[in-house]
Amino acid sequence: MAHFLSISEPSRKRLRSQAMSCLITDSNICCFLRSEPTDGMSLFRGAWIQCCPSEKCSSLFSAEARDWTKRNDPIEFFELLQQHVQELLAMPKLNGILETALYVDDLRRSARFYKDIFGFEVIDSGNRLCALGIGPGQVLLLFKKGASADLPVGATDGEGQLHLAFAISAEELDAWESWLAKQRVAVELRRTWERGGRSIYFRDPDGHLLELATPGVWSVY
Repeated sequence: MAHFLSISEPSRKRLRSQAMSCLITDSNICCFLRSEPTDGMSLFRGAWIQCCPSEKCSSLFSAEARDWTKRNDPIEFFELLQQHVQELLAMPKLNGILETALYVDDLRRSARFYKDIFGFEVIDSGNRLCALGIGPGQVLLLFKKGASADLPVGATDGEGQLHLAFAISAEELDAWESWLAKQRVAVELRRTWERGGRSIYFRDPDGHLLELATPGVWSVY
């Protein structure tokens, strides 16, 4: 539950007359409300911050008072901020991506490739698809092209060269390059990212573009 600050009449006067901050907090959400003098008026800004388990916070959004309410009514702004916090707290949580799918011409050939190159275990298979376990709570689905396109419910299909990226440690990159060379898998592209991460790209038997990426590629990785 979020704990909201009550606003007494003296506080209302202070909010209208001087710059100050109000904090609304629980274990997940911090919301700040502050006023800034602007041409003799108080301009209020709001910032929502989601705190992740690593205690690193990323700003979800900020908005000037014109996006929320009138400039000269900080109390209305505060009430609207409360409403939006409640809406955010009511949002159901996701635990991550469970399944990722590729569409292939030959299920046996593709399953053998992913088993030989990555060591993925076949955890289920049939005429339409093959499921590979790629890590704790993660599954790669290989669908035979066209085999699921006409299902009465849950139809799915895909074409073209798709993309997947697998996370590796920086220390393992050279070993992976050597392993791919030994398996006669050609590296198509090498890239170093602005954040310091490095990636190598190569193809599976269906031409899907696969990537091995070290930390430092994205702001979240």
